[in-house]
Amino acid sequence: PNETTRSLGYQYLLGRGSSDISLYFAMEWLRQEPEDGLASYLVGRKLWAAHQYKEAVPFLESVAGQFQAEVLDAEAQRMLGQSYFFVGRFDDAQRSMEALKGVADGRYDTQAEEWISRIKWKRNRNSLVAN
Repeated sequence: PNETTRSLGYQYLLGRGSSDISLYFAMEWLRQEPEDGLASYLVGRKLWAAHQYKEAVPFLESVAGQFQAEVLDAEAQRMLGQSYFFVGRFDDAQRSMEALKGVADGRYDTQAEEWISRIKWKRNRNSLVAN
């Protein structure tokens, strides 16, 4: 990274500003370095944390499975699956949660299973309401 993006990363991670301002720094970092997966991940993570799931999806989709760090890949996959769930993309949510099982030495298995159960419950509930 160049000096500007390094500074933006520092402000995002260690700055004293609010969560809103840290999203600005991540967005600016991504604008200057559009191919930087970490910047996309950080934007997606901020949007996910703010419950802006629809907006988080493209950022998380662009990086899920792209990192060389298993925990970052797992976190991106987890947030992506949850975002899909909250926007009603249940097939995509299930695929994301299935992909999460077995990664990071199985640390995400329980969470993945819980989300898969939620997806099934939501599908069943939706089909009952539709009838």
